[in-house]
Amino acid sequence: MSFITGWFVRTSEIQQRILDYLASRPEENAFLRSEFNGCGRTRSGVDKALRALVRQGVLVRGGYGVLVRGRYNRFTGTITPSTSADVFALEALRKLDVQFEMDGATQAYNRGDTTQIPSGLLSE
Repeated sequence: MSFITGWFVRTSEIQQRILDYLASRPEENAFLRSEFNGCGRTRSGVDKALRALVRQGVLVRGGYGVLVRGRYNRFTGTITPSTSADVFALEALRKLDVQFEMDGATQAYNRGDTTQIPSGLLSE
């Protein structure tokens, strides 16, 4: 439980708020840690609830401050991100308002100019 100004908020209540937040954004896969600040009164309470959801496989850590929806991978028998790293990375970069540009090979592939699958993601 997290202690909040004279009363207790159960971690399960914060977890439910986080689950409600995720359910309200079904098209999103990547989430910044800061997006969950409003789900609890204290940072430690939210962090505890997020750790529990990671243990349950609802979320997967996608990088520092980035969480990704988790899914069971029947081939590996583990919980993996619901989408590929390049997809959730781009989503996280957009949320962070980081300007980026696809490399030339990726642009050509996306335009349909080639069937070669690019190995790089971003240009420098």
